[in-house]
Amino acid sequence: MATSACMLLGCSAFAQTSTGTVVLNGRLSFSNEAKEYQETGYKNTWRGITVAPAIGYFIHDGLETGISSGINKVFSKNQFKTEETKLKVNNYSINPYIRKYLAITDQLQLHGTGYVSLGFGNSKYQSESDASPKLSHTTTSYGIGFYPGLTYFATPKIGFTASFGSLAFSRTKQRPEEDADVTESITYKSFTAALSPNSVSIGFGYYIGQ
Repeated sequence: MATSACMLLGCSAFAQTSTGTVVLNGRLSFSNEAKEYQETGYKNTWRGITVAPAIGYFIHDGLETGISSGINKVFSKNQFKTEETKLKVNNYSINPYIRKYLAITDQLQLHGTGYVSLGFGNSKYQSESDASPKLSHTTTSYGIGFYPGLTYFATPKIGFTASFGSLAFSRTKQRPEEDADVTESITYKSFTAALSPNSVSIGFGYYIGQ
């Protein structure tokens, strides 16, 4: 009887990632970083939050494809002696993805996620001498990346996901506003390869089988 029950539970767990399953999921991530240079008296605080709802479909056993939308907000504060400036950044993105699952146990699965991204946003800065925030520039960007993770299936329909760090490349173009101090557009590229406890991502998924 016990053996039969375990086999049934195992079948239920693997069925969560079987062909035809639809998953409604979301990801929430936090980032926090602080730097201080004692020689110059310069301090920088950087905080970010990302919310990314998504929908996926298993095109094959253990292989999910889908699309997510991202809302990213960043707050940065710079202090130099008695001067202080603040920067707020808002970014939005659409991210098609593909994810491969590998079972560790009946309830725990390792996975890798590859994605492409198209985004847009804006930034506002504020200084002590200017009480009202000022729109400085708008941005457009695209990128590609990969990140590993783990999903724990608490029930046949509910899974919790955790991931740390990423391998990513992005290209961003900044266009200044007409009244901004900088008049030329700026294009820059970035490459990230990090596995850090300062960047934590957690997610929740609801799996709907056939």
